[in-house]
Amino acid sequence: MFAYVSPSMRALRSALEDGLRTELSAQREADRLMVNEFAPAGVLINAELQIIQFRGPTSAYLVPPRGKASFDVLKMAREGLMLPLRAAINKAKKEDKTVRKDNVRVEQDGGARPVNVEVVPLRNLKERCYLILFEEVARSAGEGVTGRRGRVRSAEALSGTSQISSAPSAT
Repeated sequence: MFAYVSPSMRALRSALEDGLRTELSAQREADRLMVNEFAPAGVLINAELQIIQFRGPTSAYLVPPRGKASFDVLKMAREGLMLPLRAAINKAKKEDKTVRKDNVRVEQDGGARPVNVEVVPLRNLKERCYLILFEEVARSAGEGVTGRRGRVRSAEALSGTSQISSAPSAT
């Protein structure tokens, strides 16, 4: 059985589909902008600590290990980052909540700089995954974190939550 669809109904359907495509494209573009301009660098890892995805520039925090290629996040961590990162991941796994380590001293190019590290357990997935975020520490206590284009925003606003578990960093 064939149902007749009038030309005006086809035009209406086409307009609705075009509007939906435009809306989805706008949402994707907004997401891309947010990630590229405002979100801190990070990685998505699985339960075995293997990097699944790099999110933004991570070379200030992670480097490829020497020898055999590996995506193990702990093997890629720069000097000073591995122990606090492992502790944060283990705590996030054990307590199933976001864990934050502030002022972790990361070595790079002969100097050290403070970095905040956040490990966020992701929910509603088949496989257990964690988002690790790296944030540069602002110069003074009253400042927010400065973005790639010089915009200043608070670390709490970046994570989208105020339920952050704070733990002193290993120094």
